[in-house]
This record gives sequence, C-alpha cells and structure tokens, in this order.
Amino acid sequence: MRKVEYSAVTAFAPVLALFPVWLGAVALLWIPFVLLFDVPFVLFATAVFLFGIVLFSRPVQRIVFVRMLGARQPTELERANLAPAWKTVEQRAASDCKEHATDVVRVWARLREPERPAPPVRARMP
Repeated sequence: MRKVEYSAVTAFAPVLALFPVWLGAVALLWIPFVLLFDVPFVLFATAVFLFGIVLFSRPVQRIVFVRMLGARQPTELERANLAPAWKTVEQRAASDCKEHATDVVRVWARLREPERPAPPVRARMP
C-alpha cells in the first residue's frame, strides 16, 4: 500500500480555499456573456479553466503575449545598443536568458534594489 505524503496533500489546500472565489469571479464574467450567448455556466467555467491552463504553455505565451505587448525584433542599431546591457543580464542570471524569462525578472528586480553602502572601515590607532 502506498503511503500518502501529507505535504503533497496540503499543497492543494490553497487551491481548495480559492475555488469558491474563482467560481464567483467566473460567474461575474459569465453574467454579461450569457446575455449575448446562451452558454451554460458549467461549459463557460470549464472553458475559462482550460484557457487558463493553455496560457501556461510556453509556445502559447510567446504567440499571445508577444502580440498583446506589441513586441518586435530590434533593429540593428537597437540591437547594438542593447547588446552590452543584455550581456550583463545574462551574466548576472548565470544562464542563457533566451530560454529563462524568469531569470530576467529576477535580475531586473536585483538591479533595481538600492546599493547597500559598504560598512565603514575604522582606522587603527597605533
């Protein structure tokens, strides 16, 4: 018989706690939608849930968010200006940031932190 790991079970506690709130939010979206289209709530909620899951796939993120944010490839001049800064980001993230977008966010947050001054050095008296 398999032993149940309780940490895995407790990981779902927040999901279960937020489920009623999520249903309420979906219901608020469904009310105006049902006035235009005759769609049952269960079908609408299932579609919203599946759409949320699909948005976590990297290819869909690249297609949807690039168009939504209006991103484009930089021109040669822009690329030359961005190269030194991007190299710094890659070095600080210690990885290739083309594959790890979360590293960029982490490094950006670290770069925005105020510099902490070094502790004062006390001169020794002879």
